[in-house]
Amino acid sequence: LKELLPASFYTVGCKTTNAAILFRAADYLNQLKTEEQSAQESLSQLVAQVSALELIAQQYEHMAVSSTASNKSSIQCQIVRHSYILCFLYI
Repeated sequence: LKELLPASFYTVGCKTTNAAILFRAADYLNQLKTEEQSAQESLSQLVAQVSALELIAQQYEHMAVSSTASNKSSIQCQIVRHSYILCFLYI
């Protein structure tokens, strides 16, 4: 168990008791749990950011498609309008 602990959790060169090793191992496990919770929170925040950015990207794509379609329909409307105007001018 002592060999599994990082060097910062035991004093090099000093003989440690089994109780001290267990105590330090418990501290190390608590530290790992805290780091895991922090990593999970960071992951959750990043997943939320990715979801938000994907939603924004979809909205921009939809806006681009809509504006392209509306530009086409607007151009088509203008062509039809000019055609009617020309027809009425020649009647």
